[in-house]
Amino acid sequence: MNHMLRLRVEKADDSYVKLWDHQGALIIAFRDEAWVQDVTAFVPPKLMNSYPYKLIEASGVLKDCGDPQGAECQQGYWTPGDWLIHFPGAGKLYWKNFLAKHPPETWPGFADPFNFRHTR
Repeated sequence: MNHMLRLRVEKADDSYVKLWDHQGALIIAFRDEAWVQDVTAFVPPKLMNSYPYKLIEASGVLKDCGDPQGAECQQGYWTPGDWLIHFPGAGKLYWKNFLAKHPPETWPGFADPFNFRHTR
């Protein structure tokens, strides 16, 4: 991580860093350094992070992408059961709308005895 932070400063004029900040530094490191390539894996987007589908920013409405196994939903859009949903940029304003439509008690595993909510 410290290496990426250093690269972000050293390569501040690089188009990748200008466009994607610390992610740009990671792209540069992966491109230029074998050791980074050796410890990096590319995984499908939905494995680690998914996004709201077609957020209508004017109203904050979150649309449903349809069939969770369908091609549209598998492009990285959140479907029930995903590990994480990410609200980047202006999307951060709409997490409350998401929770109103998908409250935690509807999430797979919510009632599981190993769920963190049951250990407090």
